[in-house]
Amino acid sequence: MRAKPTALLTLALLLAGCAGREHLRPDFGFSNQHNIQAQALDPEAGRRERAVAVSDGQKMEQALKDYRKGRPEATRDHLIISTGK
Repeated sequence: MRAKPTALLTLALLLAGCAGREHLRPDFGFSNQHNIQAQALDPEAGRRERAVAVSDGQKMEQALKDYRKGRPEATRDHLIISTGK
């Protein structure tokens, strides 16, 4: 018989949590959105079309081979990356 009062009390507490958001201030969540925007370098970056970085495959392959051989300095002269513009 003790299960009924406990179940009713638990149900009442759960329903009290669903009462609504009237107790929240109108600017609730503003600081969170502000912090997200402040951390973004360019908030509009995702909406603009970007050029794809292009490189010569053979030069990249040679740079990788040089790097694996322990000569990363040799890759500086022949690694040219353009943005297609």
